[in-house]
Amino acid sequence: MNNKIALQFFPQEKLFWLYHFAAYGLFTLFQSVNFYLREMFFGYNMLATAIMVPIFTFTVLLFRWVYKTRRWHELAMGKQMGLVLLSAFIMSIIVVLLLSITTLPFYWHDLFNEKIGKMAGFSSPMQGFLQFFVSNVIAQAFICGLWGYMYIGVSYSRRARQAELDVLRLENSLKEAQLISLSNQLNPHFLFNSLNNIRFLIHENPDQADDMVTAFSEILRYSLTQGKQEKVKLAQELEIVQRYIEIVSVQLEHRLDFQLTKPNGHGVDEYVLPPMTLQLLVENAIKHGVDNIRQASTLNVDISLVENQIFIQVVNPVLPHTNNIESTGTGLANIRQRLKLLYADNAELMTQLQDNQFTARLTLPAEK
Repeated sequence: MNNKIALQFFPQEKLFWLYHFAAYGLFTLFQSVNFYLREMFFGYNMLATAIMVPIFTFTVLLFRWVYKTRRWHELAMGKQMGLVLLSAFIMSIIVVLLLSITTLPFYWHDLFNEKIGKMAGFSSPMQGFLQFFVSNVIAQAFICGLWGYMYIGVSYSRRARQAELDVLRLENSLKEAQLISLSNQLNPHFLFNSLNNIRFLIHENPDQADDMVTAFSEILRYSLTQGKQEKVKLAQELEIVQRYIEIVSVQLEHRLDFQLTKPNGHGVDEYVLPPMTLQLLVENAIKHGVDNIRQASTLNVDISLVENQIFIQVVNPVLPHTNNIESTGTGLANIRQRLKLLYADNAELMTQLQDNQFTARLTLPAEK
């Protein structure tokens, strides 16, 4: 058994083991008092109860492992309950078989001799064994079923609480993305340059000044409104990126060459992604890359669709000897956090710094 399977099979939570052995301890205590008062083969029953601890623990851990790896929690509750009943029956047979193999060879004569058989109404030792086996299977099926129902109940409760926490984290992450985006737009350097350019264009090119004011207002409106949604269409995100590029192009003039590549057809614009994801990547590329370079620079955004995944790659130049651009970009951490909350392990943001080029590669499930 490799380490990955071992981690899945044996719970790491101390509370699991505490509750498991506490419940089994109470059951053993009840059984012990019952055997002692009824004088029912007290020695054998106590030995069988002790041996059953590791056997029963192994079977319920096996159920737990199958439940998690087969993702039974995603099924309807009715199907889960049916699977628990079936599992409890199979588990009870395993427990009783292993228990019989390990104990009965030493107690067969005492348990199933002719004298006791006649007192109990058995016609033969084999009939006594079969009745012993069936009655134990029924009892164990009840115990295993009870354990299974308790487990799925506790698991459901924990998933519900985790879902609530994830919703709160996602809401906080969206608010953080809003603040980051607004901070970028209202950054004194960006804001003052934009206002100065607008003031200059009012006299030189009133139409362009009007377009710039419109673009600036659309970016702010998008940051304030779309940040409340979990996902937006790629077309909306690309439109706001274009508005942002229109503003910074006036400031950077000849220093910015923006290149957008995306496939024609396939309804790519209708696919969805978390809001302000591509916007933050582009802003990060401008702020920490292009804006620091004096000569002409190319900012590439490449969008591709492969089977059921969308790939968005943003590549920008950086100054030589730049060590870690990620340490200066809180937007990247925010994007990763939202991807984790929305897609679990089905989406990722990878970055690479090589040959004075910073690449951010975003992988998302293709959803419309």
